[in-house]
Amino acid sequence: MARLSLVAAWSLAALVASGTAFAHHSGAMFDRSKEVSLQGEVSEWRWSNPHSWLQVHAPYNGQANVVWSFESTSTQILVKQGWRRTSLKAGDKVTVEYNPFKDGAPGGNLVRVTMPDGTVFGPPPRPELAAK
Repeated sequence: MARLSLVAAWSLAALVASGTAFAHHSGAMFDRSKEVSLQGEVSEWRWSNPHSWLQVHAPYNGQANVVWSFESTSTQILVKQGWRRTSLKAGDKVTVEYNPFKDGAPGGNLVRVTMPDGTVFGPPPRPELAAK
């Protein structure tokens, strides 16, 4: 009986932990049916796990200089897409393509970044979203 209780307790713990991990990675706050772009200036590129972050200064709702926040994926995936810790630095002019927040806040899920010289970091564009 004690062994059965121990197995039940471990099973419950695994179920709770997997639910928390799934919820963390749900991405429900992003509208992944859209890819939109924004031109701005990098204020910070935070290379970290489990998510990297990009902060960009750009206009928003009539305000000239608002900080936009873009969540990215893990550094391991970014490296496979050609990114490096040094890919971006404060002051860089960039075009950011992203899935916007559903609530309209300035920012979203980082998809790709294009530098002024044409260098692109991130996956190739999704043709089905090009017209949106």
